[in-house]
Amino acid sequence: MIEENELLQNTVDNLRERTLVLEKQCHEKDLQMALLSVETCSLREENERMRAMADVREPSEQLQSAIRDRDEAIAK
Repeated sequence: MIEENELLQNTVDNLRERTLVLEKQCHEKDLQMALLSVETCSLREENERMRAMADVREPSEQLQSAIRDRDEAIAK
């Protein structure tokens, strides 16, 4: 009976220890997910800024192309 109790107590202790390890791993994964979420948001914002810059540059490039075309037409 004492051996059974010791065996059960060891099993309970091992399960408690394993539970603590798994809870710690879960917490670490939660933190990792939070960091990845922040990084994703930052990348989306950067993407939006770059798209906005591209939209601003595009009319400028079109204007430069039109000026070149005009200059070429005048030169002919």
